[in-house]
Amino acid sequence: DQFVSMIEAGEQSGKLAEVLEDYCKYVEEARKLRGEIMGALAYPVIIIIVALVAVLILVLHIFPTFMKSVGLPMAKMPWITQMVNLIANTLLDNGLAIFGGGGFLMFLLFRFLTRVRVGIRINHWLQINMPIVKEMFIKVNLAQFARTMALQSRSGVASVQSLQLTE
Repeated sequence: DQFVSMIEAGEQSGKLAEVLEDYCKYVEEARKLRGEIMGALAYPVIIIIVALVAVLILVLHIFPTFMKSVGLPMAKMPWITQMVNLIANTLLDNGLAIFGGGGFLMFLLFRFLTRVRVGIRINHWLQINMPIVKEMFIKVNLAQFARTMALQSRSGVASVQSLQLTE
């Protein structure tokens, strides 16, 4: 829709080549920005995954070994130790089902937040209300809006039409 309007405006103004060149630059900049954002978000995700793997190794391997070396009955252990033991045993007994089911639920949640109209609205609400990423999403969306409006303005698309296309 945006591309078609820009082509029409470029044809009417006689600047079709310039419009297409500007559009190509716009697409390249948007792709570059998306890559930078994904790179910036990848680091915290990797840190979280490494931390989860470390905790799993502690809970599933080191903790049971330690408990065997202590030699006390579980009933005499502090409640927090009993809870960690319960979690470790549950993960050892049902780990595949827990992680498989959790992965499947994450997949369904991702599909819901990116494909279903209500999910998309929830996703957008989360993006502008989550304290950690709120500022980044607002700045990225404002920059994208400004770039789109500037591109359409240079192409000769009317401002009202640009606003309708940008929403």
